[in-house]
Amino acid sequence: MIVDNTFATSYLLSPLTLGADIVVNSLTKFANGHSDVCLGSVTGSNEFIKKAYDLQVLLGTTAAPFDAWLCERGMRTMDLRVQKQSDNALALAKFLENNKFVKRVHYIGLADHPQHQLAKKIFPNGYGGMLSFELPEMKLFLTNF
Repeated sequence: MIVDNTFATSYLLSPLTLGADIVVNSLTKFANGHSDVCLGSVTGSNEFIKKAYDLQVLLGTTAAPFDAWLCERGMRTMDLRVQKQSDNALALAKFLENNKFVKRVHYIGLADHPQHQLAKKIFPNGYGGMLSFELPEMKLFLTNF
């Protein structure tokens, strides 16, 4: 099983410990934190990495040293940033949940989310910064807003 852990980040979730074979991340987003680099990562078992290494070198998909340093610089504060984003997303989700102009909030950190109990078990530090919400019919919304 391959898991894209970009939005959860390694701070919130460790898919390899939950049975994933391979984990991919866009390091450009949360890990880097400064929007000044374009990187990604692939993580897996030693066996997988050994097989993938030769192909990686052959194709030239290794990171430039300066880009790697920029990402490492951002990762020093990733835990603080991701924790704050997660806390803010939960606060926003709760606010929107009680807003009469919002039809529905989709956030795994809310108790009424269908997978909230599972999320409580596997996300020890928070639920991440991504959420979505639905508005009622636009005509009704615009006339009452």
